[in-house]
Parts: sequence; structure tokens; C-alpha cells
Amino acid sequence: MRRIMPKILPTLAVLGALALGSASGTGSPAMVPAGPDPVALPTGCPDRAGDRVVLGTSSSSPGDGIWVAASGDLERLGGDETLAVTDDRAVAASSVRHVASVPGVGLAFVEDGDGTDTVVMDTAAGVVRIPQRAEAVNPSLSPRGDLVWSVGTQIRIRRAASGSIRRLPVPVPGSLAFSPVFVPGGDLVVALARPPTAAVPEDERLDDLWRVTSDGRWRRLTSFTAGADRWTAVRTPVATPGRGVDFVLVRGRASATREPRFDLMHLEAGRVTRLRRLDREMYLAGFDGSSRLWNVPDIAAARIDLMRESRDGALTEIGCGATLMDPIDVPDPDRVARGDGSVPAPRDWSSKADAGADAESVFGILVGDFETRSTAEAAAVSIRATVPSGDTARVLGAVAAPHALRPEAYGVLLPLAAGADPQRALVTFRAALPELASSSWVVAA
Repeated sequence: MRRIMPKILPTLAVLGALALGSASGTGSPAMVPAGPDPVALPTGCPDRAGDRVVLGTSSSSPGDGIWVAASGDLERLGGDETLAVTDDRAVAASSVRHVASVPGVGLAFVEDGDGTDTVVMDTAAGVVRIPQRAEAVNPSLSPRGDLVWSVGTQIRIRRAASGSIRRLPVPVPGSLAFSPVFVPGGDLVVALARPPTAAVPEDERLDDLWRVTSDGRWRRLTSFTAGADRWTAVRTPVATPGRGVDFVLVRGRASATREPRFDLMHLEAGRVTRLRRLDREMYLAGFDGSSRLWNVPDIAAARIDLMRESRDGALTEIGCGATLMDPIDVPDPDRVARGDGSVPAPRDWSSKADAGADAESVFGILVGDFETRSTAEAAAVSIRATVPSGDTARVLGAVAAPHALRPEAYGVLLPLAAGADPQRALVTFRAALPELASSSWVVAA
């Protein structure tokens, strides 16, 4: 099993609500909300399928407006207009994620399909589509139209002048790169998730920011700490209107049941400054002029609200949709059930990933970590009594789930049927058992 923290995030709630690991067990019927009204769950961002233009034909300058991923589609928010955009070459059943834009330059995003990712860029020079055989994440544009994105074990840079693509491997073997962003002068700031070490024995528990110079050299900019229990995550670095980079720093303990701490940080000239403590789970969405934009997950509504920050720190909602990170109102196409009911196994998030993997898998909700088996058994009793499919819940120890549970800890696994929507199931579970909300996870084999 492996816990995978969301790189762009969707819902952390301790570490995250994305694919986290594996567990054995039999499938069960998809969960429904407790109570008489199972259709009351919200459905995420509203569908605007009736108001569309083809990508590359918008009357505005490339990148102008605020671009978001909403309900699997690309949308532009601005004034009284919300414009849904169609890519006429998009892969069927694909989903838009990781939207980034630069006013007057263009926009870029990932078209995430079942086994196929495509990095898409729309600038004044036209629409460019770059198919990937690996999991592509976090495209970003420079003011001159250069494009960068990550495939895990390397970043890839497309120069606007020549169209050539340069591949730069990560500087630390076993680490994963994500969220590359251009800074003034043409250099890049990139987040790196460190591999396991003796001091930090699990991966996905320690992130740092690195600078990549125009000649391809890497230099570490931050030196955060973690341990066997403590973890530190960097999320959504964005270039500021000045010369620095803002980002969200998330810190917590694997053994804790409370939510982690979120801080807004600033990096400039090699110095990291904490700007303020954040009072909720939220991630940067970029800037609109000098105003910060925020992705604020609304787990109960299965959506991400886009908000603008005023000078006094107040937040005003300006639309529904996610930038720079994964939307939470659509399932991952890689995890949608096939016609025979099987679900593709998660792909390795690396440049060596095989996009053709098609092994079956089972998945479910894991609740933990508990100090004792008796405490886990008590939680299992509550789950069985409250959730309609709860009779399949079973207690697991760290030996059975070494990468999802800390040593000598226990958890409760509630299997889900192949093809069930894991995000919806998790929202339903947390609504039914709010006392277990902060310690519940999705796991996938």
C-alpha cells in the first residue's frame, strides 16, 4: 500500500482523499447517504454544456479572464460571462485538470484520459497538443510562451521559439517533481517530494522547493523537516506580481486525528517567510492583478470554490472550479469502471509509467490510525451500525497495511465496489460519521 498525497490537491483531511494505498477485501455495494433522501447530495459545479465555443476561437486575448476546470470541462469566468470551452480534438471521456493561464500569453491544462494524458496549450500561435505516455501534471506558462510540466521523475520544457522539448530528470533519485512555475528571468521553481530515508521512512512525507536554472541545473531553496510521524507538504507555488513565489505549506502528524496546519508562505531571494496562518484547507489559484485567488474545497458539496482575496484578507466567491489542482467534482478517468466492471490499476506517477496497464483492483475507505485494536474494533462497530454497506467493514493492522498505517497502529477498511465513485463515497461516509471524518481516507489497490 502507498499513501499518495494530492499534489494539487483535492481535500487533505489529514493527508488527503485521493488514492492512498491498497488493501485486500471483497467489493460491496456503493454507499448511499443515511436517511430518507439519498439524492440530496450536491453534484459539484453546474453544467454549462449548452454554452460552448471551440478552444482557440475565444474572442478574448489568450489567457485573459480566469480559467478553471469545472465538472471535467474547461471554463472561463469573467464579469457576467461564464464560457464553457470545447477542445474538438479531445479524447473521449477525458477530463480537464491543472489549469494555468497567463493574461495576454495563453493557457495550459492537462486533458486526463483513461490511460492517456495530453498537455494542451492555447496561445496566440495556436493550439498545441502534446500526448504523454506518463501521468502529466501541473503545466505552467512563462510570459514569453514557454511551457513546462512534470511527469514525476522529470520535468519537460517546451520552448516557444523553437517548439523543442527538453527533458530534465529530478536531481534526487526516487524523488517526484510537481508544480513547476516560471519566475522572472526564465528560471523555474519546482516542488520535489523526497523519497523515503532512514529519518523519514515513508515517501510523500517531505517536500521542498528547488530552483532550475536556464542551463538545467537544480538548486534546493528550502530545507523543511519531517520524521517517522511528522510530515511537511508544499502545495500550489505561484509566482507573485513581484519577484517572489507564494505557496501553501501543510504540516501534520500521521498519528493525529485533527486536521493539519495550513500556512501561506513567501519565498524570495532564498528566504522563506510565513505570511499568515490559514484558518481552513485552501490552496493558491494564482493572481488576478494584485489580488490572490484561492481554491477552497467544499467537501460536503464535492466541489472547489474559486475565491478572490481583498486587501483586508476577506474572501469573495467568484465561481466554481479549480485552477492548478485536481477538481473534485469528477472521477479520475483512469479510475472509471470499464464495461466488465473492472477498474484500471493506478498508474505509476513517473516518466516510465506504462499507460497501457489494465490490471483489476479493489478499493475502499480506510479509517485510522488507531492506537489499539480495541479502539479500531469500536470504530468498526459504529461503521457497521451506521453505513448501509458497513457489514463488510473489517479491522486491519499495520502488518497488513504497512504503508497506509503507521507501525503498530490499526485501521478499519470499508471496501467499495469496482466502479464506485470514491470521492462521493468518502463524502457520504464523512457525512454519516462526522466523528471519523478527519481520519477517513480512500485507498486503492
